[in-house]
Amino acid sequence: MMYCSSAGLLGGPDFGKYPLAARWLEAGISGQDTPGMLRAGLKRLGDSKFFLVEEPFRLQEELTMKKKALDDPERFPTVFVAESDDKCLQAQQECLKLFLDYLPRRYPDLYSFDKEQNSIHVKCMDTTFHISDYSERPLELCERIVQEDLVLM
Repeated sequence: MMYCSSAGLLGGPDFGKYPLAARWLEAGISGQDTPGMLRAGLKRLGDSKFFLVEEPFRLQEELTMKKKALDDPERFPTVFVAESDDKCLQAQQECLKLFLDYLPRRYPDLYSFDKEQNSIHVKCMDTTFHISDYSERPLELCERIVQEDLVLM
């Protein structure tokens, strides 16, 4: 049975004793044949586990730190780097599309998507992002709405 606690969103009664980085492994969503051991290769995650907001109570704090870094013209080139070719842009657009579809469905208390305005609202920040503002850097918008640092390869 999964539950929400201050230790994280997934797990059982002992879940909080594991460091944050190991909770994915303990939750059994990493493609394990043997408990506690990773299986080599890639595995598609089920829709409900596609992306986890590990500590929703820290979302505002962490997104505020990311906003500060991304909004600083001196720091921006070191915190956001992307190739300028079409394939990279297409990959960024695909990533953003996945987040825009998934986050409001999985976390309606944290995100809402407005189709008419083509925008996503991050409720804890009381901030609305218009998708068109990030047409040249869709991954930057992804960075602004989720806790994790993202890398597309």
